[in-house]
Amino acid sequence: MTMRVVLDEAARDIDQILDFLERKAGARTAVKYGRLLGRQLALLDEFPGLGTPRPELGQLARIAVVSPYVIIYDFDPSRDEVVVLRIVHGRRNITRELLPSTRDDDRSQERD
Repeated sequence: MTMRVVLDEAARDIDQILDFLERKAGARTAVKYGRLLGRQLALLDEFPGLGTPRPELGQLARIAVVSPYVIIYDFDPSRDEVVVLRIVHGRRNITRELLPSTRDDDRSQERD
C-alpha cells in the first residue's frame, strides 16, 4: 500500500475547514466532511494515481475532489508515496504559490 505523508499545511487546512464548518453549518456537517475527506485520503492510499494530474502545479502534482474542497497532492510512483500538500476550497485560485515552499518538486529526478 502507498505511504501517505500529510504536510503540516494540509493538516492545518483540515482543522480550519472542519472548525469553519462546525461554526457555520453545525457539528453534523463538520463530521460528515471529516469522514468524506478521510475516505478520499484512504482511497488515495490504495489508488494514488486516481487523481487528475496537474502539471502546472508540479511534475508529480495531482488533485482529488471532495466538493467543494480540492486535495492537492504529489504522487511519486518510484517511492510509492503520496504527499498531501494542501486542501483548499475549489473556488480559490490554485497556483504553485499556494503550495508549500518547502515542497520537493523534483524528488523523482534526484534519485535518477
